[in-house]
Amino acid sequence: KEEELSQMKEVVAEYDKSLAQREEELSQLKEEITEYNDSLNQRNNQLLQLKNEIEKVRESFAKRNKELSGLNNELEKHRQGIFYRDEEIDRIRNNLNVATELVKHLEGVLRSIQNRFPYRLYKLVQYKCKRLFRQYPQFFYLFILNIITNFYLSRLHKKKGVRIFPAQ
Repeated sequence: KEEELSQMKEVVAEYDKSLAQREEELSQLKEEITEYNDSLNQRNNQLLQLKNEIEKVRESFAKRNKELSGLNNELEKHRQGIFYRDEEIDRIRNNLNVATELVKHLEGVLRSIQNRFPYRLYKLVQYKCKRLFRQYPQFFYLFILNIITNFYLSRLHKKKGVRIFPAQ
């Protein structure tokens, strides 16, 4: 029995050695697990920091996107303003072209009038002179002749009683 006991003691000693080795291995595994957990915690912290940074970048991109959309709206308004101003400039240019054509036409009319003015003035002076020197003396002569004829007829009627125009 002693042999069995000594064999049992040896087996127990081997089990104790294997238990001690396993406990050592377990403690090493625990250390490795704690190191691994620490590294995981560090990586989780780094991931949280990266997520926070990504969220900040997203927020800044969202702000910049809003700013850019506002700037795009302003740019579109300015483009429309420029478009309307271009249309107005085109209308003004068309009006200016029409006005320029009218001015050219009026310049031609003015030149025509200026070219015809001396002739018209000559004709007017000729007409006035003709009336003054030909027609007015003729009218004056006829007027005097009428007065003389009336005076003669009235004397003829008084002296002889003859009426040439009985309705008088």
